[in-house]
Amino acid sequence: MRHLGVKIDTTAAVKSLAHLDGWINQIYRDIPANTRDGNHLTSTIALYLYGRSFFLTEKPVGPAHREAVDYYLDQARKHWLALGERQSQAHAAIALKRFGDKPTAEAILKSIHEHS
Repeated sequence: MRHLGVKIDTTAAVKSLAHLDGWINQIYRDIPANTRDGNHLTSTIALYLYGRSFFLTEKPVGPAHREAVDYYLDQARKHWLALGERQSQAHAAIALKRFGDKPTAEAILKSIHEHS
């Protein structure tokens, strides 16, 4: 709605980010270190990245969660095609763009468009 110019109260959404960032950090920490090179990207994680990307200005990702978020952004760069659903692939692309990786986002969207 904000993207369309509608003024909305984002207080509750911003407040929830601490919990969501803690969740993604725990998911990351639960991956055995010797298996982190594999694909651990899921549609739920792509949706987290997408949702989180709406609030980067109001509440940047804190240092305690940065490693986990960076890991999953890298997972999105490498494994977006394995998501299977185009909507999840689009979530990953939009998140990557908003987090500053426009070239990868454009490549994903181009691939989605070519295969639709």
